[in-house]
Amino acid sequence: MQNIANRKSTQEIACFLWYNVIMRKQIPLTEYIIAANIMQLRLNLNIEQYIQDDGKVQLVQNIVERMNIQEIFKNDNNKGRKPSVNPITMLKVIIFCYSEGIYSTRAIEKMCKYDLRVKYILNEEKQVDHSTISRYQKRLIGTTEKLL
Repeated sequence: MQNIANRKSTQEIACFLWYNVIMRKQIPLTEYIIAANIMQLRLNLNIEQYIQDDGKVQLVQNIVERMNIQEIFKNDNNKGRKPSVNPITMLKVIIFCYSEGIYSTRAIEKMCKYDLRVKYILNEEKQVDHSTISRYQKRLIGTTEKLL
């Protein structure tokens, strides 16, 4: 029971200090988000600092950027919705995952969720679903000769 009282008093002291020190003096908080009277630490991930030394990611990006990919996708009809992920970005993700020995669409989806290197390639685009990856792979089947 005393533990709960100590915890509550610690929280009250923290709130009191926060209000009196931060709010009254108007100290600018750049690393925090204040919403609904709750102060939350902002999570700013600069993925580039972790990816700089990974040559495979840079190699895949450079190879795909030098390919003549626009010829393949120019015949796509523009009816329907816009693709959820840029086709060039999707090609980069698939080539990178293939180079890592990952061929399953569900495993590629898992890489897109958890691997920083693939998140770097996606560059803050929407999360990729395994069915989207499968559709894209089927689209690429007849065009691999044109890519090379």
